[in-house]
Amino acid sequence: MLQLIDSEFREAVPNLQMIPISAKTGEGVPTLLELIVESLPKGPPFFPEDMHTDQPERFLASEIVREKLFHQLNQELPYSVAVRIEEWREEKDRLFINAVILVERDSQKGIVVGAKGSKIKSVGTSARIALQKIFDTKVHLELFVKVEQDWSKSEKGMRKAGYGKNNSYPG
Repeated sequence: MLQLIDSEFREAVPNLQMIPISAKTGEGVPTLLELIVESLPKGPPFFPEDMHTDQPERFLASEIVREKLFHQLNQELPYSVAVRIEEWREEKDRLFINAVILVERDSQKGIVVGAKGSKIKSVGTSARIALQKIFDTKVHLELFVKVEQDWSKSEKGMRKAGYGKNNSYPG
């Protein structure tokens, strides 16, 4: 079988190489990655060097809050959580962001808020610090948790959360 595959592709891919790899140990993966990078065609950059993403700032903010939720709540976090930016106001020395964290059940809201608001406060602090680094300005971040019953199970709920055909970003 190996000979058959090798002979089929030898003409179409003259530099064909067989790289044994192990998913279990990772053996061979660095070599494979090196060969892939070497094989990529050279070309002009698609974006200016100082441009780090093509996503809107609001999308970045919502994703940073989601990231902090995932990091701090680990296994407790419901995967049906979304962050929607409700308000975005820039002033000369500060950025004001008001975001809603959507969950599907009251019990999930309790997990996100934490005892006496400890989790939401910790998530907010961590997200604010990251946002200040990215946007290079002081950030005033307000987070609210809202229960939207089974929002992830309907098209209307997904649109309200910021996901859908007419939305360019969730937020």
